[in-house]
Amino acid sequence: MSPLRGVVVLALVVAITGCQLFEPAAADLLSTANTKMQTAKSVHLDGSGSLALKGGASFSFDFKISGDVEVPDKSRLNLNMAFFGQNINIETITVGGKSYTKDPTSGTWNESTNSNANNTSSFSTLMPMDPFSSLDLSGVASVVEVDRPVIDGQKTRHFRYSADPHKLKDVMEKSARATALPFSNPTGVGEVWIRVDDSQIVRQTLKVTLDIENLGGLIPGAQLPGATGSNTKNTFEMGFEFNFTKHGEAIPAITAPPTRR
Repeated sequence: MSPLRGVVVLALVVAITGCQLFEPAAADLLSTANTKMQTAKSVHLDGSGSLALKGGASFSFDFKISGDVEVPDKSRLNLNMAFFGQNINIETITVGGKSYTKDPTSGTWNESTNSNANNTSSFSTLMPMDPFSSLDLSGVASVVEVDRPVIDGQKTRHFRYSADPHKLKDVMEKSARATALPFSNPTGVGEVWIRVDDSQIVRQTLKVTLDIENLGGLIPGAQLPGATGSNTKNTFEMGFEFNFTKHGEAIPAITAPPTRR
């Protein structure tokens, strides 16, 4: 075969397969997308989620979340939920590993810690306010491709993955800061949609399940219906679905708010 004919044949094959010969493997694309999200520096997110506790104590609720994230450690988010018959709107800011929650009544900001004995601040223990602490793709253990849908007019590749349980445990402990979490057997299963043209993540889901031996150790001071037995075993489930837009676009500076002294 002449060199010219070889080039023509290769061009035809590439045209027919849609360049699939040169597509990155699933794991490589996830690694690239994770890096792309980091280098974008900022992104806007809109999403929803749910929390559920099953066992000796039980409750469940859904929430909506929206806001801006500045990689690697800043976010300004608004969380809205119906919790035990009350409609709660929580504004949070995360900067450098510290989370701040705005009191919906007084309008003052408080640093959220696990020692705060109120239900609102306890949400910082129940779920990390920094989305990337739970959705970081560097903790993926296995991945398979599902399909290739078009989202907002853009071609994507859709993957399902499982989280490395050891890295997932590290993430949960980091979100709890200095308090040791009384949980075991963490598992995480997620899905991610990555744009073909620029490898940016446009949608992501994650479901985390873990066992809790001591509920009081997880939510200090929180008054939850049925949460009376400190040694009762419970299963905690947490799920997210995020849509990401405006990758790399300018956002108002995210800084730590003045707190009440």
